[in-house]
Amino acid sequence: MPTCTNCNQYLGSSESMVNHLETKHNIHVKLNALSTHVAYCSDCHRYLGKKKAGVVSRRALEKHLHNKHEIDIEE
Repeated sequence: MPTCTNCNQYLGSSESMVNHLETKHNIHVKLNALSTHVAYCSDCHRYLGKKKAGVVSRRALEKHLHNKHEIDIEE
């Protein structure tokens, strides 16, 4: 289960992860594995995980959050 280590809060799904990032950290992302195969960071205007679908785009988002926004989300 993904966890925001900065807030020590469990995030159950991709939807709750996006909601948490917007409300607690003021970071706007789009992550929907069912309709699109990539994650998108609205603040940086970047698509993440372009090459592979599903879990890979979420890992790419987690890596982007760690490197650019100093937010750690771990599985």
